Amino acid sequence: MLVCDDDDGVRTMLASVLNLRGYRILTARNGRHALEVAEAYGGKIHLLLTDLAMPGMGGLEVATVLRERDPELRVLYISGYTEDAELVSMSLGPRTYFVAKPFVPGDLTRAVSSILETRPT
Repeated sequence: MLVCDDDDGVRTMLASVLNLRGYRILTARNGRHALEVAEAYGGKIHLLLTDLAMPGMGGLEVATVLRERDPELRVLYISGYTEDAELVSMSLGPRTYFVAKPFVPGDLTRAVSSILETRPT
């Protein structure tokens, strides 16, 4: 799983919570870094968990590029901005999910577990 958020505290919290649940986590500090991390990793990334609003390259752009490499990639967008939620709700496609900030760790782990248990179409 690749966790991408430009806020160090949020990224660390996300990775820590998911690590405690036994998930293997790669982290990236922004969109461009996420692409570098994915390229360097070289393995299959089962889920991209990304903030929508980041400077430079946002989550939608990151997901688009990574899905060019793996069309089956599942994406979980997170955001605290209402307008982002509206944008995503209009464009959610297959293997794409959204969780609004703020959320509690249990909400995150339930969402991730549910997403990863869903069979690819």
